[in-house]
Amino acid sequence: MMKKILIEDIDIKENRPLTRIRSVFSLRNGILSTIERLKLQHPDSDIFFKHPIIEYEKSVSIIESIRAFSEYKEQISKFDLHITSENLSAVKMLINIQRNIESDLELLDLTLYNNYNGEVIGDRKDIYIHKNAKILPYCIIDSSNGLVVIDDGATIFPFSFISGPIYIGKNSKINALKISGGCICGHETRLGGEIENVIINDFSNKHHEGFIGHSILGSWVNIGAMATTSDLKNNYGIVKIEVPAQFYPVNDYESISISTNKDKFGSIIGDCVKIAIGTMINTGTVIDFGCNIFDGTFKYMPPLSWGKSGIKYDKDRFLSDCKIIFKRRSRVPSLELSNLIYRL
Repeated sequence: MMKKILIEDIDIKENRPLTRIRSVFSLRNGILSTIERLKLQHPDSDIFFKHPIIEYEKSVSIIESIRAFSEYKEQISKFDLHITSENLSAVKMLINIQRNIESDLELLDLTLYNNYNGEVIGDRKDIYIHKNAKILPYCIIDSSNGLVVIDDGATIFPFSFISGPIYIGKNSKINALKISGGCICGHETRLGGEIENVIINDFSNKHHEGFIGHSILGSWVNIGAMATTSDLKNNYGIVKIEVPAQFYPVNDYESISISTNKDKFGSIIGDCVKIAIGTMINTGTVIDFGCNIFDGTFKYMPPLSWGKSGIKYDKDRFLSDCKIIFKRRSRVPSLELSNLIYRL
């Protein structure tokens, strides 16, 4: 009998910039996203998505190939599994990377992965290299702090230092990168420079020099050369962040301040954000969906902002740019994505 699983987004404030065109359940928090994990754990199941905003719920369900709860709530009286987003706060997501990589490994076909024969710090048995991944000479892999998993089609270029726990996704290109502190790098990412304790979702680029630390990036983010985030205040105090006060505002995107309860926290950067070369981004900065950033020193940037000018990224131009960018990864923006962008 097919299981019925309900995933319910309870609209956590800090998740809003990351969930404009997706559910929080599609963000990677290990090797897999929550939805991918559920599909592997329960292959004979129907997944239903619930959100307080019905129109959003319906569009996201189509994008993520799941079912909108509102269309079935009269027909279904009981679910076999009910999962909420309570434990999927963007602020907390960075702390469980090792545990999630360990549990997700059990869901993979490990016959496709080999141990690494190159230069290693730590135990080789904690390193999993897919048979179709390439690791070029002069790379060092360190498993002394956690598991290292490099997936199908990924290429690690010379002079990279990779320290676990870390997952590097399918078809990613890692170019002279120093990466440590617990990281998730999604499928088809392009990464270089220095990265520490970061979740980077699929199709995002940070291919050049510059530092990103203790941050969460959505998909289709592009970070220019030498752009850098700060992840520690000068006084070593607890980091506060500004987040949107409402998911969809009545007039404009007002922000409210919340504490991360952490002394190290960098940035939350939503899907489809572009950050210009040399941009310096302050500790605790939040950049919402679709912004074009070419100057730093701000706390929160509303969706589709064109720098700090107050001008909005024209939606038709934005969608035209998305078509060009998505095509580089053999993807096409969906009609539902367009509808969600126009709601912003």
